[in-house]
Amino acid sequence: MSPAPFPGARTTLRRPPHLEVPAASPGRAGFPWARLLVASAPLIGICAVGFPYYALPMAERVRHPFHAWLRSSGYVGQSAGFAALLLMGFLWLYPVRKKYRRLAFTGPVSSWLEAHVFAALTLPLVAAIHAAWRFGGIIGLGFWAMVVVWLSGVVGRYLYTRIPRGRAGLELTREEIAAERRRLLETIAARDANLGDQCRRALSSAPLNLAEGSYSQGRIRVSRYHTAVGSLREVLACLVVGEALGYLEPIEPGMRDRFDHVIGTLVKIVK
Repeated sequence: MSPAPFPGARTTLRRPPHLEVPAASPGRAGFPWARLLVASAPLIGICAVGFPYYALPMAERVRHPFHAWLRSSGYVGQSAGFAALLLMGFLWLYPVRKKYRRLAFTGPVSSWLEAHVFAALTLPLVAAIHAAWRFGGIIGLGFWAMVVVWLSGVVGRYLYTRIPRGRAGLELTREEIAAERRRLLETIAARDANLGDQCRRALSSAPLNLAEGSYSQGRIRVSRYHTAVGSLREVLACLVVGEALGYLEPIEPGMRDRFDHVIGTLVKIVK
């Protein structure tokens, strides 16, 4: 038996190894912008060094000392063209991985999505270097069409984080979400009937109060939404308690994100 700490001593509580929360998956924990910036540093450097060349009219570029390197058919420009071609081909691999589950051995969909976004975000800059920042005629039309697709991908990335997914990164159906909810409740109830019952009642209270509040007005509507927020926080607290007591596996970051998103939306409504 370890000796009791003397009065006034500070005790450090450590989480048991089996309750350690794993690092969030890249598909959920936010995009690694720092790594993207580091990877894009050479491209940004080329644009910064070559700015005096890119800013010149076409007639004057041929006399610039960087012309042999930065023109579209130059050393840097042609290399950027090959890189852009490879990136475009790589972007087609993500939808293939997402469609065919038999390719799961190549890695989770979330990791493929991160690589897909990584490549897509750098592609416009690589293409601009290949074009020597000259976007006239069909080249310009193709470039700006690519930018539109790029922007749609940014929106798609945001929507991706709002869709419930499993550990492998695949979208969950309504039936799979319901099955996961039942599994969590049954797991808690098997170890602690009172906590399981409280979590079940709070989980039922949230949608019922939301439904009633959506067809109410004035103070009643605000009251029902406040109750729904409280119920959602109670459900999340039950899951955290269940995790801390060893009833549940560590809560996935994606589940916490969905709770925070719904709670934050309701808080904005009732303000």
